[in-house]
Amino acid sequence: MLTARITNFVTTGAEMIEDGARTSRRLIPLCLNGDRVSIKIDREYIARNTPLTHPTQNHCTATVEIESAQEADEEVWILCLQVLCELLGFATVSRVGLHSVRWEESGASRAFATAGSIETFRPVFADGKSIGDFVTQVFSNYVGLRSKRELNVAIDYLANIAVQGIAMEMKLIGLFVLLEHLKYTWAKDQGFPYIGGYFRLHGASAARPGKKQTFRELADGMFSAVGMPPTPKDFIDLRNEIIHSGLLAISGSGKMSLMERLVGTHREYLLRLVGFSGSFYDFSSGRQRPIP
Repeated sequence: MLTARITNFVTTGAEMIEDGARTSRRLIPLCLNGDRVSIKIDREYIARNTPLTHPTQNHCTATVEIESAQEADEEVWILCLQVLCELLGFATVSRVGLHSVRWEESGASRAFATAGSIETFRPVFADGKSIGDFVTQVFSNYVGLRSKRELNVAIDYLANIAVQGIAMEMKLIGLFVLLEHLKYTWAKDQGFPYIGGYFRLHGASAARPGKKQTFRELADGMFSAVGMPPTPKDFIDLRNEIIHSGLLAISGSGKMSLMERLVGTHREYLLRLVGFSGSFYDFSSGRQRPIP
C-alpha cells in the first residue's frame, strides 16, 4: 500500500462519507482509473492551526492511501498523486502539493519540495463528497488533456490569482494571460498553423500565410467547442486596455465584477473541457450552477 501526505487541502464542509459500517467525517473515497483511493483529512491538525491561510507556509492536512499500488510502479503512482493534487487544488482554489510518500511493505519513503497556500473564499466545490465525485468523474479525461492543453499551468494561474493581498490589476492581468494561454493551447491542439507570430487558417504555409486569426475568432472557437457562448465584448476591450496601460479606467466595484466574471468563465470552461457534469459554485453569485 502507498501512503502519501499532501499539503494545503482543506474542505469547507464536513465529509460525512460512508466508510464500511460506520460514518466518518474525515474520509473522502475516490476511484482513479479503477483503483480505490482514500483521502483522510486531519481535522484535528486543521483545528489546532486555524487560520491556515499564510501564503508561504505549507500544512500537511491530509493523507492519501492507495491499497492496490505496487512499489515497482512508483513513478506512475507519484505522477498520479501529482495529478490528484492538481485536481484537488482546482476544486478548492488552493495550491495543493505532494509532501511525501511511503510504501507500507518496505518502509521506503520519499519527500518532495512543495510551496503552496490555502484559500477558503468561494471554492469550486465546498464539501468532500462533491470533491470526491468531481475527481472520480474527470480524472481520466484530465490526464488525457493535461499535457497538450497544459492544464496544470491553468490551475496554477487560478490558485495564484486567488491568493489574498494581490492588487486587483495583477489579478486581472493574470486572468487575461490565462485566457490567452487557454486560447493558445486550444489553437495549437486544433492544428492551426502558427506563422509569423499569428495563428492562420488550416492549409496556410510560410509562402502563403493568408489571413491572421484574431483573438476573438480563436477565443470564440475555443468556447464554442465546449458549448459556451462567444467571448464577451468587454473582455476583449478591457484586456487590450490593461495589457497596454497596466491600469483600467473603471471603478473598484467594476474591477471586482470583471474579476468575478473572468474567474467564473475560466472555471466553467475548465470543468466543461474535462467533461464534468453536475453542479459547481459560481464565483460571482456564490450559488451553485449546473453543467448538464
